[in-house]
Amino acid sequence: MVKPPQSQLCFITILIAVLSLVVWQAAPRDAVSLLGGQAFASDQCHVFHNRGIWIGNYTSWQLQDGERRDALSKLHDFIGISTRHHPRPRHILLAGDSTMKRLSQNLPIKEMHGQQPTTVKTGKRCGLLEYYSLPRATVWTAPNKTLEGPVVFGLKGFCTDCAGCDAALLSVVDVATNGTWTYEYVPVEFARDREFPTATGATTSQEALGQYLEGTYQRDLCILSAVLHDAKLNITAEQFADNVVNYVNTVRPFCSKIIWLLPSASLNLNNQPQTHNRLLEFGRALETKCSQLGSNLLLLHVWNMSLPKELHADNVHHKPSYYSWLAKLLLQPLLFSKEYGSRD
Repeated sequence: MVKPPQSQLCFITILIAVLSLVVWQAAPRDAVSLLGGQAFASDQCHVFHNRGIWIGNYTSWQLQDGERRDALSKLHDFIGISTRHHPRPRHILLAGDSTMKRLSQNLPIKEMHGQQPTTVKTGKRCGLLEYYSLPRATVWTAPNKTLEGPVVFGLKGFCTDCAGCDAALLSVVDVATNGTWTYEYVPVEFARDREFPTATGATTSQEALGQYLEGTYQRDLCILSAVLHDAKLNITAEQFADNVVNYVNTVRPFCSKIIWLLPSASLNLNNQPQTHNRLLEFGRALETKCSQLGSNLLLLHVWNMSLPKELHADNVHHKPSYYSWLAKLLLQPLLFSKEYGSRD
């Protein structure tokens, strides 16, 4: 068998990546893009396309010229961490599957606050409601596997499918301001699932999270995601998007601002449900629901950023360097202001 020349292979690889990106980033009409000089409006749903390239052998993510100063500034304005919007959000929640757990483990907390955080509390795989201080429902009801999770270990009842997705609340006193910040991760693997029903009326994990947030304190920023576990269900993209809308509206009263991470790229393995086509379809369906997701919400594209196979640890997870740069994009504008110039 004659192998094609290396230059041809490179061209084909680049072409596939470009075509995937073009298809993925077709903006819906009811979504407001953070491009083209548009000002941020809190009563709209926004989309940040996050177009860029990896440089230095995948050691640094560099946004394209059109997004470096304008759109990146607007992203940080939305979050509330730019030099024009002090103070930064003090109470940050991350809710999602194992990819969100890995993001939470790579937050630049010491770089932002001058010291390491302390652990306030942690949860267990089958103990999230105890972490929430919410009573368990008397009877655990199995899910409709067409529309909702869990699908594997969670079918034991009151457990997550995910192993290692233990909840954790961290607290840190900022050296410069002496103020206290909190960073919290909780497992929410699906857009809708029956893993943790409560005796206080919650029938889904999303409703249980809403009850927990209502009983504690307002989160300044909630970073949410789901899709990798939903892809295992016999669910349509439209049904997935509707589940996300219900999920977001459940927690919205307790989150001042919400960032929803759109699907990250898999390795597109044929024997796995998280194929590129399925993930892209789910992401596009969610973008068409942007207006239903309400105000103070931003859909963040990470497809292009997560696509290179060199960044993958397995089919759906990435290496720590990817999560580190995503965390810095979200939470540490000082790094980007030094690299791209002041935004004042």
